[in-house]
Amino acid sequence: GIMKKRMDNISKRILPLFIVFTMLFSFVPVHAEVNTEVERENLALGKSATASGYEAGSNFTAAKAVDGNVDRPADINKGGTSRWASNLNAVKPWITIDLGEVKAFDEVAIEWERRNVNSYKVEVSDDNATWTEIHNSTAKNDFKEVLDLGSQNARYVRITIEDYSPTQEGSNISWNT
Repeated sequence: GIMKKRMDNISKRILPLFIVFTMLFSFVPVHAEVNTEVERENLALGKSATASGYEAGSNFTAAKAVDGNVDRPADINKGGTSRWASNLNAVKPWITIDLGEVKAFDEVAIEWERRNVNSYKVEVSDDNATWTEIHNSTAKNDFKEVLDLGSQNARYVRITIEDYSPTQEGSNISWNT
């Protein structure tokens, strides 16, 4: 009686460990696929956006960053029509999105037209005056970046490009925005 009960308890504790160990060291892939992708609400879509400026003679205003269109051309030597472009040769250009009221969020998705940003930061504010940095990137940007920022509550989100290159690898065009 007691010995059998003891052996049952030991087997109940060892079996899960053995299964994990087997999965870790087995050459047979063992995994379960679960579709955890959930359609995320774009809190910035159609909201008010302001910027340090935009490229003179263009219609690449801050509003283009929140219009929901991502039309990055496959040919990196061509430009899209729906994007914000900073002033030419701008120093630390920024864009701010006003979510209209304090909203809870845990990620920021950025669709860059070019891979020429060397460093940037993301900040949040409730009053558009006092800012708190929630992300700082010092690595070359990807075309699409989804930043996991933990639990945030803010009305305003600002992205400041700290440093960028006028060229992108593989492109023969020099951009100043």
